[in-house]
Amino acid sequence: MVFQGIVENSSTFSTVLSICSYAGLFREGFVVHSRAIVLGLSTNVYIGSALVDLYLQMGLTDIALRLFSTLQDRNLATWNVVLRGVCEMGRLTELLRIYNDMKLDGIEPNGLTFCYLIRGCGCERFLEEGMQLHCCATKKGLVDSNLFVANALVDFYSACGSFGETRKSFEVIAPEDVISWNSMVSVCATNGYSFDALEVFRRMHFWGKKPSVCSFLGFLKLSSATKNISFGKQIHCCLLKFGFDTVLVESALIDMYGKCGDIESSVSIFDSIPQRTLQSCNPLMTSLLRSGLIQDVIELFGLMVDEKIGYDEVSLSSTLKALSVSLPASSASCSLLHCCTIKSGFESDIAVTCSLIDAYSRSATIRTALDKDTLNVPQEFQAFYEHIHFQPSSLW
Repeated sequence: MVFQGIVENSSTFSTVLSICSYAGLFREGFVVHSRAIVLGLSTNVYIGSALVDLYLQMGLTDIALRLFSTLQDRNLATWNVVLRGVCEMGRLTELLRIYNDMKLDGIEPNGLTFCYLIRGCGCERFLEEGMQLHCCATKKGLVDSNLFVANALVDFYSACGSFGETRKSFEVIAPEDVISWNSMVSVCATNGYSFDALEVFRRMHFWGKKPSVCSFLGFLKLSSATKNISFGKQIHCCLLKFGFDTVLVESALIDMYGKCGDIESSVSIFDSIPQRTLQSCNPLMTSLLRSGLIQDVIELFGLMVDEKIGYDEVSLSSTLKALSVSLPASSASCSLLHCCTIKSGFESDIAVTCSLIDAYSRSATIRTALDKDTLNVPQEFQAFYEHIHFQPSSLW
């Protein structure tokens, strides 16, 4: 279009910017933004909204808010774009401030607005602010008429640990809505209310609603926490019956059997996975470590490197713990894992740092274990390291 001399309009720019935003084509988004400025269209409300969304997707919240403030005729859709982006960034104070500005601007919020606000309060565990939003949504009739708002309230109260309010919010939702059933089962199971979870699950079957993966993941977490392998096996059978064989399910099953002490079943499920991933390797590694199979942990880490699966802070910390237990730990092995830690950017993770200190100490490399510069420890540990450098007798 540009090459042929066809001048773009607001619809063209908003469409292309939306594509750049959701496809992650940020460099191209900058070019389109520049083109809109040249044509004097950057302050158009539709183009401005798309630009705000683009910069929010890039994580440049301050630039997005600055652009938003320059828009003249801001409509509800534009405000919701900003609220969604700020909510995803986890900046709750900013989220509530924008909501107040929205009311001062005379814009009436809708169900989508309250969904973003309530979800933000749930993420930050701001119970009081969320309850105030609940009152506003009820006053506007959105709790009864909008299923998304009603389900957001269920998730919000469960995130804040207010189980009584969670149940009340669930009870007002019509039984036809399958999302609320799955949310409630997951909430009950995750918080250890096994009887309530099973009762909701039974009622769900009575109404002919199919449970989702989230419900079963909640049950598997409950089984892991209570070490109830019999219950875990029943959930495993249900998963096979419904045909749920996602990576999340396989990882949860490996973790559940490992925590219940059935390491053979964990290994069996892992071996049956056609394509191994980091999500399936990590729970097996922690299960092997918990069962005292130290050499298998180290071999699994080697397999993850050889097959280019990758590793994260959990893998590194578990392998370092395995090295610490397998006395005498090799200083060369500790150094090799230390290099992997630095290369992957996890040297500042507290769990990995502590595991490195333990591994070096057990391999009799005390100076390396004490060296704050080598391990790049967090600031709060600096004073402790200074203390033990000058007073080693306090540690040994």
